[in-house]
Amino acid sequence: MPSERAIRNRYGQLVAWQPPKDAFTIPLFMNKKSATSMIEGNMAIVAPAQVLSEAVVERLVRDFYGRVRKDAVLGPIFEQRLSNRWDAHIKTMIDFWSSVTMQSGRYAGQPHVMHRNLGLEPEHFEHWLALFRNAAEDNCEGAVANLFIDRANRIASSLQISLNIGPHAIDFEKMAIARNIAK
Repeated sequence: MPSERAIRNRYGQLVAWQPPKDAFTIPLFMNKKSATSMIEGNMAIVAPAQVLSEAVVERLVRDFYGRVRKDAVLGPIFEQRLSNRWDAHIKTMIDFWSSVTMQSGRYAGQPHVMHRNLGLEPEHFEHWLALFRNAAEDNCEGAVANLFIDRANRIASSLQISLNIGPHAIDFEKMAIARNIAK
């Protein structure tokens, strides 16, 4: 069993840290009285009892895409793009989520490019996030589910920005008007 050691976090507090054994675990921040999961900003810190592993990633991804295939809103969009390539897509998504949550480095694709020309709107991302949230909560324990949900929200925001849709879309017409007024 690996030995425990104490380190100081960026706030100068002593924290107990135990290296992960067979799975990826984010250190648990502890105080004198109790050990609790900590949420910093929107990112969940995963307690050692709630281990994130490749098996968890695969189970979540397979369940989520099973739900997508049956979904009346997202199913047709994915089916049109993937057709008979679902197995390959799921393997790619397992690599993607492993890279996103466990920093495995197995995914080397371009998700922004893959989502172009699909006619996606912010409502599609909201629906995708709701399905993903439900799948994460059904397949993972609290802090692990929160980690996946946090990353999914960040990915949805990033994709919408790259597609120039949603709340962070650039209104080029307004920008042009502002430039003309400034001249």
